[in-house]
Amino acid sequence: MEENMEKREKKNRIGFKILGVIVLILLLLVIIHFIRNYVITCSLIKAKDITNYSYTLVDDDGFSLDSYYKDSRYLGITKTNDTPIGIEWYDDNTKESISIDLENSTATVSNSGPAGFYNFAKSLSDQMLSNKVNRTFNTFITTEEVDGVECYRLQPITGAIGAAYYYSKENKLLTSIQSIGRIKRFTNFINWKINTVTDEDVARPDLSNYEIIENE
Repeated sequence: MEENMEKREKKNRIGFKILGVIVLILLLLVIIHFIRNYVITCSLIKAKDITNYSYTLVDDDGFSLDSYYKDSRYLGITKTNDTPIGIEWYDDNTKESISIDLENSTATVSNSGPAGFYNFAKSLSDQMLSNKVNRTFNTFITTEEVDGVECYRLQPITGAIGAAYYYSKENKLLTSIQSIGRIKRFTNFINWKINTVTDEDVARPDLSNYEIIENE
């Protein structure tokens, strides 16, 4: 009887040790996951400090956007199938925004806020990378090659952001967004250039050939 009890106690001790090892391994995996994700997320956040850049946004429907940003001034040219359809301009210092409809030759001028696509790529990154500690725990970060570029793929585990974000491992800039749903769609951010935008590239558009609409 006593021998059976000793064997049972020995098995229990072994079982607790095995359980303790499993818990320790799981804890180490969580710590490694946190540290890795935190380091990667912090490296991507650094790209938010760039004040001179340009890029082109391209989606699956033939829409594209050429964006230029320098020292608080932004200019974007929207196109459909490579045909320009609109121009957006915004000065963050004066708060003046201009939205030009090239098809109707109208220009809407406002002082109430930025144009629609102002800092679009940065805004998406801010949304994805806000609260980096929370994102560290609630995001799967894997590596994947997209069009020959090695990328980090960030996909939130939970939350309202139903998309996967791809960032170049080399320059840490947003390269693609993949919608998560029944139909997977890509929005690509290509031709990133840093510190090449001139004052002329982001100059206030000449409105002499447009009907001006004041929007308070």
